[in-house]
Amino acid sequence: MSERYSPFHEYTAIRRRVERHLNSGMILVFHIVLFVLASYFMYASRQSVLQMRNFASFMTVWSFVLLAQSVWAYRRSGAFAKSRERVINAELAERIKRDDTALLDNPRFHFRIQTLLDDDIQQRAGVAAVLLTYAGVNAATWVFWALQGVVSWTLVPTIAVFMLVPAYALNRWRRQRRDARLRALLGEMPRPDTTRDRFWDDADDRAMRLTADGELIDLDEIGMKDKAKRG
Repeated sequence: MSERYSPFHEYTAIRRRVERHLNSGMILVFHIVLFVLASYFMYASRQSVLQMRNFASFMTVWSFVLLAQSVWAYRRSGAFAKSRERVINAELAERIKRDDTALLDNPRFHFRIQTLLDDDIQQRAGVAAVLLTYAGVNAATWVFWALQGVVSWTLVPTIAVFMLVPAYALNRWRRQRRDARLRALLGEMPRPDTTRDRFWDDADDRAMRLTADGELIDLDEIGMKDKAKRG
């Protein structure tokens, strides 16, 4: 077995596990593509005026269904701090319980990993925010067209392309840059001594525990305070 390992690979493995509990937005993206294709198909089919108006009404209702899904996806993307904290703490607690990564052996480094994960998930959720913005603009546009009785079909794919493609490309680029910095930050660390379960002393290992809120507490210190109060 190699005496060196890649902390970056262990970190990305933990990050992937966290992301599995969050909405990736891929189903929403597929829904948006389907919506845009349906709009363009009706424009290209050259239906009668009555049929086009009926279809415009149908698309207006569909746009609100798309908006509702966007709101749901945004809420499930980890955009909110409390939801990120809950998912991240649950995953880190599971990793500590299984003892399958050395990244969490050091209590100080544990909190650093927790912060990095929070930043990563927040950046990832930026795509969901863009999708939600697009869905809102799209729904408002269809309502305006429904009230005016005129539809600019070519504007539907134009809005999608100019809002979503640059946002996705920017998020992808920022994440690649961040991964490169993380790789340099974590670097190459020597694998912990296999004769010991933790970096800290056995006494500290028994005393330190992770609470449900993700806080590392000293059980021995709390126990001594309780004894002092009873005394």
